[in-house]
Amino acid sequence: MEEEYIKKIITVILLGILFLLAYYLLKPILLSIVIGLFLAFLVNPLYKFGLKHLKSKDLTAILVCVILFLVLAIFGWFSIPIIFEQTFKVYNSFQQLDLVSAINSLFPSLFSSTAIPIILSSAIDSFVSKSINSFAN
Repeated sequence: MEEEYIKKIITVILLGILFLLAYYLLKPILLSIVIGLFLAFLVNPLYKFGLKHLKSKDLTAILVCVILFLVLAIFGWFSIPIIFEQTFKVYNSFQQLDLVSAINSLFPSLFSSTAIPIILSSAIDSFVSKSINSFAN
């Protein structure tokens, strides 16, 4: 009885380790797999409709891929300039933001020295610039 119980525990532990290793192996491509499944789910009715009328699997698949590419390209054509414009506006508003005075009003005893606001302002500006640049890249 005890030997059978130990075998079950070892099996569960090994399966857990196997699932954990599979997760770490698939983690980099998991988002791509999920997006692919979602697109396949969305495009399947269009494929079935085209297959019913064209009667050729290859031609229908090519046509669906071309339509999907055109839809994504048109979406990108119109949305990418808007995203760049919004990113630039956010960058400009962060550059004009005065966080030092806000922190000074919250912690006035911290700013007894005149060097602290200068150092803090420089650090905040550097952090904001690097953060926004990392999102742009």
